[in-house]
Amino acid sequence: FDALKLNDKVVGVPAKNLPKYLQQFKNKPSVGGVQQVDFEAIDALKPDLIIISGRQSKFYDKLKEIAPTLFVGLDNANFLSSFENNVLSVAKLYGLEKEALEKISDIKNEIEKAKSIVDEDKKALIILTNSNKISAFGPQSRFGIIHDVLGINTVDENIKVGTHGKSINSEFILEKNPDYIFVVDRNVIVGNKERAQGILDNVLVAKTKAA
Repeated sequence: FDALKLNDKVVGVPAKNLPKYLQQFKNKPSVGGVQQVDFEAIDALKPDLIIISGRQSKFYDKLKEIAPTLFVGLDNANFLSSFENNVLSVAKLYGLEKEALEKISDIKNEIEKAKSIVDEDKKALIILTNSNKISAFGPQSRFGIIHDVLGINTVDENIKVGTHGKSINSEFILEKNPDYIFVVDRNVIVGNKERAQGILDNVLVAKTKAA
């Protein structure tokens, strides 16, 4: 919506879980959270369209009774194509397909630039920190865009695809010894005092090539 200059069309957001990159909508009426939908608040806003993703999919039937509902979940195994389809689905509703295609083209150009500087001999590990726990994610996972789209090799081909990733520790990180570590710090999102830096700042991780 921001990229297509449609912010004025937004009448409500899940304010309880609004990330920093969507703070331009922080003053919009709240319709609950990403998992706790406030149906009464949504109904009161009389929206012309309701847009949901994965976590709200179970409420689809109830939401469509309020207004036409569009599901825009991502297919992690085909991230870029599903992202493109989602953008175009919204753009078509507002007659902005041309503008959307231009934005998509810009993104694809940036991806190609990034791929051109990727060292094919380097390998990466994607991790999620949550409280004091560490999980690893590989290709076709919810963070697999780093491998699948940007072309950065994974340090471990045996990380199974799963919503919550593979539970690991610092010993695992040292054993795999990645050249790069990509960190998703969930603690920041949920407001935990623990931070990824504190969890990963130890002698084992310090011995990896990524340190």
